[in-house]
Amino acid sequence: MMIYLLTISLGTIASVATYSCVYFLYGRLGRISFLNPVFVSVLFLSSVLYFGRFDVVGFQASSGLLLTLLPMCVCALSMPIYRRRREIARHARTLFAAVFCVTLCSGISVVLLGFLLHRENARLVGAMLPKSITGPVAQDIAFAIGVDASLGGAVAISTGICGSVFGSMLLKRFARQHPEIGGIAIGASTHGIATAQLFSEKHHVAGTYAGLAMALCALFGALALPLLWFFLNPLLFG
Repeated sequence: MMIYLLTISLGTIASVATYSCVYFLYGRLGRISFLNPVFVSVLFLSSVLYFGRFDVVGFQASSGLLLTLLPMCVCALSMPIYRRRREIARHARTLFAAVFCVTLCSGISVVLLGFLLHRENARLVGAMLPKSITGPVAQDIAFAIGVDASLGGAVAISTGICGSVFGSMLLKRFARQHPEIGGIAIGASTHGIATAQLFSEKHHVAGTYAGLAMALCALFGALALPLLWFFLNPLLFG
């Protein structure tokens, strides 16, 4: 029984241990952006799995506990939003309009860029469409428009990792006086991973607005992006 439980938990133990060690080094080395714990942890574990020729599917199955806890972590983002509900309500119209425009602009821009780079591969470009939507919703959008859902989720996660690497750095440089605006930009473009990084870096105001923008972007994206693809796909790819 113990061997079975250890096998089931091996992926969880490896993931948590790797992240903990990398996060410790990240703090000791002065929190350099390019040594972001999520980025380095993913790079390290991916390298170990690839070069060690380990069973990726088995590793993913043994990390099930982390996937179970993920929805709880996402729900926890609602607490800081609730605490600032009156402040958010005063700017609700502007905030909704901004996130909706970001969602559409992100989808249109990535499809046009994908068309320029891969005009013969509509399915690849379609998988890039929900890049700025949180992973599970991105997979559902990819499935709904008939492209590879796994690739759609991978593109979204990669976008989130890039956001976690550069998000705090850009926030300090360009949105120091207006963390609300910086948080909306980060949450609407690089969703959950970058939002969690903001809270980790003690940018609580920016993290609150990023969490709200992430949720709104998932809602708007689930409604608008499939319609956008069904319009752009025949127009660009015939």
